[in-house]
Amino acid sequence: MKELHRTAINRHVREAALVIFLVLRFAPLCSATSTLTLSPTNPRQLSNSALQFTASHNGKIVDGPVSWTSSNPAVATITGTSSTATANLLSMGTTTITATHGGQRGSTSLTVTVAVTPVFTVQPTNTNVSAIINPSGGVKVRLLDNLGDPLPGQNVTISIGINPPGSGTLTGTLTQSTGNTGTAIFPNLKIDWLGTGYTLVASARPSSGAVSGTSAEFDELRVGDVCLGPDTPACQGTCGDADGDGLNDAWEIAGGVDINGDGLITDSVHDVLLPGANPNTPDIYVHYDWMDYGGLDYQCTADSDCPQNGNSQFGTATCTGPPVPGSAKSCVQSCQANSDCQALGEAHGSDRCIANVCRHTHDPEALTAGALDAVASRFASHGINLHIERGQAVPHSHVVSFRLLNDPQDQSNEMTDQCEGGSVFSGTAGAGKYAESYYDLKSTYFDPKMVSAYHYIIFGHYSGCDTADHCANDGHTGACPRTMNGGATVAYGQGGYSKINGDDFIVSLGSFINDKEAPLTDPAPGGSPLGHFIIGGTFMHELGHNLGLRHGGGVSATNDPNTCYPPDCEDENTVPAEPNFKPNYLSVMNYRYQLGGVENASVPGGFLPVDTRLDYSTQVLPTVPISDGMSGVLDEASLDESQPYGFASGTSDLFSYSDGRCVTHSAWPTHGPVDWDGSGVAGDNSEAVADFDPQSDGGACGQPTDKHRGHVDWGPAPGQSIFRYGFQCAPSSDNPRGVSPAELNADDARRVHVLYSAATVNIVIHPGCKSEAKLVAPGEAGPVTIALMGADDLNVSQVDVSSLRFHGARPMSTSVTDVDKDGKSDLFVTFNMADVKLDPKAKTARLTGWLKNSRVFVGEAQIHVVTSPVKEDPSCR
Repeated sequence: MKELHRTAINRHVREAALVIFLVLRFAPLCSATSTLTLSPTNPRQLSNSALQFTASHNGKIVDGPVSWTSSNPAVATITGTSSTATANLLSMGTTTITATHGGQRGSTSLTVTVAVTPVFTVQPTNTNVSAIINPSGGVKVRLLDNLGDPLPGQNVTISIGINPPGSGTLTGTLTQSTGNTGTAIFPNLKIDWLGTGYTLVASARPSSGAVSGTSAEFDELRVGDVCLGPDTPACQGTCGDADGDGLNDAWEIAGGVDINGDGLITDSVHDVLLPGANPNTPDIYVHYDWMDYGGLDYQCTADSDCPQNGNSQFGTATCTGPPVPGSAKSCVQSCQANSDCQALGEAHGSDRCIANVCRHTHDPEALTAGALDAVASRFASHGINLHIERGQAVPHSHVVSFRLLNDPQDQSNEMTDQCEGGSVFSGTAGAGKYAESYYDLKSTYFDPKMVSAYHYIIFGHYSGCDTADHCANDGHTGACPRTMNGGATVAYGQGGYSKINGDDFIVSLGSFINDKEAPLTDPAPGGSPLGHFIIGGTFMHELGHNLGLRHGGGVSATNDPNTCYPPDCEDENTVPAEPNFKPNYLSVMNYRYQLGGVENASVPGGFLPVDTRLDYSTQVLPTVPISDGMSGVLDEASLDESQPYGFASGTSDLFSYSDGRCVTHSAWPTHGPVDWDGSGVAGDNSEAVADFDPQSDGGACGQPTDKHRGHVDWGPAPGQSIFRYGFQCAPSSDNPRGVSPAELNADDARRVHVLYSAATVNIVIHPGCKSEAKLVAPGEAGPVTIALMGADDLNVSQVDVSSLRFHGARPMSTSVTDVDKDGKSDLFVTFNMADVKLDPKAKTARLTGWLKNSRVFVGEAQIHVVTSPVKEDPSCR
């Protein structure tokens, strides 16, 4: 029994050991259903990002290989072979991430989201310009994902969306981070420009992709006086203008126009500055640019074509230049240094040798420094402040036009090869090309804010058209347009072009200075700088058109440049047409005085000019009814020489006129008797007839049919004038027909001797030297000789001897000799005394004529009129 018992015990021990063995041997098979833990658990994250997962068991990171899978690889993929793996979040959606380690497994859900449009939870509200938008709490933007959860820690940037004027700038802290609620707060945003309907745009760039949202519309409100803004020129009549200059008082008091609406005048970026403005003194503001250095642009087929229009200083130019419209080649003046170009003549003193070719500029300060300052000084002398702002050089074009490069609405307003010589179609029009539109230059180089107060001018070579054939209005295809009321077209080589009652004008002196070599300085000691009159006078003339003035005087009764009826205003476009070249309208608006200025003697009644000035008319002349029974009117067919004081101006001003014998008198007193009929004796005929303006009659003299009204441009007191300042309200705008008539050109100015003011020369009358007053017996047989004395500023070889006149007498003979033995040649001229016509009471006699450059001159000497000639005293020679 004991043995059986022992055997049973042993069997149980063996069975227990087997159980223990089996438990220990197959323990892993029993744990295959246990779970790994994945972290993070059920995460949400934006797409286009990475997320690291970790597998652990019982709080410990598993050791050994781990297999990772994503149930939806389109949403996210996962890579890794250890306890950690990286998921690449690809697109919005949900996927299950699973990790397997031996018999252990774990899973978690991954949700991939995207950011949605940011939302302005606190919108911007209407705010004064440059003030903080929503100063109490700022503008607030919230950024959420597609499930509505906040996205903290994201940068949100604010910018302007709709920018009504296109000029507003947003300042402040423009980028802020979102907080726990996904909200970014912008506490100090400002916009510096007036506008209605602004919006802000909130932008963020989370990993899921850029998103942006737009605010509600809001306004930036003007600060302060509404009259300070650009939309309130004085011509509207809503804002005060004490001095009547078209610039309202608010502008002038503040010293500028508040363009951005912040109520302040601070700088030229936000405002238009009006330096020196005075609400009690008229102010005019002008900004100018000029054509930069350019070549000759002359058409040619051979070298012999290059001395253009008799311009001999280009005799060494060759026909080797690039094509210009109408020609396969152009003239070139070669050079090695600037001095080679400047040696061509005085008008080329500012030329430069660029790439071995002479090039010229139209910079007025380079041509004649101070010419525009002289104009400003004349305005100042009449109590008006003319402010001239210097601009910049623009690419050189041979022609500048008031027509457009392209005009889809009106093809006749487009530049053509048959007018300007260049067009977009032929590729010869545009910046720096042969021809260019004024408006193209203005839009490029002129600050558009300045149109509220500034006139804009370009100094160029030609304006309107480029050749005489193109300028002719013969109906050819592309012909240049006529101006107002069917008037004249542009003229070849004209000195300028201007909008009447407008703010645009061109000064184009190529034919006066560059082509023809006009002298710009007077060589006489103390003489006037001629460039001040050619450049300054033309500038003042074209500015006068902007101010409403006409060639014959006056301004329109209305602000419409297309309406001009006598007696309010007169010019070639007046209905009916009125004459230019009036002798009794002493103004640079009159071609007689545009380039040479208004001359005056030392005393009223004097003949010798001692000074010349740029000026508009200061008087209505004549001040007495010397013809037509009316003061201020000269009737060519009914003149009264019996008036002892002529125009009775009471001033020492001189005027020019053509008498009844078609002889031009270039310097005659406006106060004193006038020899209207050309008899040689002033006051000998109370019913004289004369044709004052053969220039306006195409050069034909002897047609005394016009009546010439005098006009005054300046007012009777300082600061007064008839100017139409308010160009901002003028209807001319960009209408190509609302421009001045065809302007004076160099050829015509030379032909009628108005290119320069008259020069004074020294003469000695022979015979008779024992007394200061030489004896002259008008109408009696015998010679009278006059020595025209040469001087440093007068080379007598330059005298056009056919022009010499001695009180109606023409030269019988001339010779050159040194009369006074001073080493300078003098011109000795013999006249027939029988042809001389002098008033018996005359105390002085005058020799008149002109130089070969067309400049007129006058010399005066004392005489004693006798009834019989006196033999010549040889000792006087």
